[in-house]
Formats: sequence, structure tokens, C-alpha cells
Amino acid sequence: MLIGVSPQTSQDVTLVLSDTVIPDDDLVASTQAWMNQLTRMVTENPQEWAFSLDKHRARALQVE
Repeated sequence: MLIGVSPQTSQDVTLVLSDTVIPDDDLVASTQAWMNQLTRMVTENPQEWAFSLDKHRARALQVE
């Protein structure tokens, strides 16, 4: 799995890629490794991220 962003200035566009995360049979460890890369990319490029919440999907994921 790979995360990419493309920061832009008035002069150029750059492609920034995260380290590759290769999933394995350990779902928890693979998910944590991907989240670590996502956290790093958001921290290093905060201007490139937006958050969106789908109210229907959020409702489906609620624990009853």
C-alpha cells in the first residue's frame, strides 16, 4: 500500500510518496503500519488533506 500527495505551488507540482507498506497475514500490524505512514504524510503535508464523513456509513459502523 502506498500513499501519495501532490503539493502544488505557483511554479510546480511535486509528487510525494510514503514508504511502501506490504500487507501480510497480521491484519493488526499491517493496519498499524499503514496508519503510521498516513499519519506521517498528513503531518508533513497538512495542506493536502481534507476530512469527509459519510453519515450513512458512519451509522452503519456504530456499535450497538
